[in-house]
Amino acid sequence: MTMRKDFDLSKLKPVDLNIGQLNYSCQTWFNRKKGVRGGLIAFSGFYPRGSAGCDEAQFIRWRIDEFCTHPDLFCLKGLVVNLRDLDYAWGDDINVSPLEYDMPYLVVVQESREEAFKGVLVPGKIRFDLRAALAEIDNIIK
Repeated sequence: MTMRKDFDLSKLKPVDLNIGQLNYSCQTWFNRKKGVRGGLIAFSGFYPRGSAGCDEAQFIRWRIDEFCTHPDLFCLKGLVVNLRDLDYAWGDDINVSPLEYDMPYLVVVQESREEAFKGVLVPGKIRFDLRAALAEIDNIIK
């Protein structure tokens, strides 16, 4: 039996590992006075209702943890999670607190979706104004 030494690369087909219809973006800012960095991570798109959103919840958790522990961002000392553009109605699995639990963080949502998030987000962490939340975290970080 003769073994082929080459492989027909046209046999390879792309596989999409994106979860559902979620998008995300990450940004940082530097607080010169305190010498530390704050972070903003935003999620948008459709979050399926109930337990159908389990994969999306894991995706969100993974991206937040990846952002907060990124080796180039060792000075990340505070976080704002922007969910204003996330189409979310309900689901028990969503968790947006940073892996480093003592890191100060806030979550920005649309006021019209506050009730949906109340059961899954830490009380006192919800804000409606992105700029105000960023300023609040910037003042807190050490």
